[in-house]
Amino acid sequence: MYDSIIIDSMTATTFAVHTATPGHMRPLSVFRDLPAVADLIELCFASTMDPDGRSYVDQMRRSGRDSHFLNWASRMIDSTSLPLSGYIWEDGGKVVGNVSLIPFPRQGRKIYLIANVAT
Repeated sequence: MYDSIIIDSMTATTFAVHTATPGHMRPLSVFRDLPAVADLIELCFASTMDPDGRSYVDQMRRSGRDSHFLNWASRMIDSTSLPLSGYIWEDGGKVVGNVSLIPFPRQGRKIYLIANVAT
């Protein structure tokens, strides 16, 4: 069974996080982070990843190296299922955490699927 979380695009929640882990959180950059996020997702979910999941991760890697795709994607973030928006946790220049936000229309509103939570 999967739990669902729906975030209304007009709502924002802010809270303080105290952690002993060094590094910092920043928005995902499709121009530089997709291959590293693909590596992290593969590392975290390798034991449960089916062929479709492996194909998805491979597509992320290819997309991260394709400048034409990246230019297109920067304009299409709200209409693709690739994780083109979200946040990463970076430590020492390495992506060590990720949360992807995938937008979907629902009853005339934009909602977000929270996916690929990996650390």
